[in-house]
Amino acid sequence: IVLSQFCPWKEHLYNVESDEDIENTIEFVIFVDSSGSWRVSTVPVTSTSFKFRKGLPEELRGLRDEELSEKSGVPDCIFIHAAGFIGGAKSKESALKLAKMSL
Repeated sequence: IVLSQFCPWKEHLYNVESDEDIENTIEFVIFVDSSGSWRVSTVPVTSTSFKFRKGLPEELRGLRDEELSEKSGVPDCIFIHAAGFIGGAKSKESALKLAKMSL
């Protein structure tokens, strides 16, 4: 799912998945943050869980900036958290590429 801005999405996402009978199908939520950068967030198994459905690539976790862009082949990367639950890039296109690499 791509959001044009951040908003609280977890509970709503689970409700929509349930209503549409598509539980556990959404893997990532991509949104622009307050600085204008884009974030790729994993979807937790439950709204209060630290376990996620699908994480960002293990080999890229903990990397930042140029090193991350070089190793991923995706331009303008900012970071991927060491746990793999969130990452960032300067453009929507790069955020989408990071998510697609994980699928």
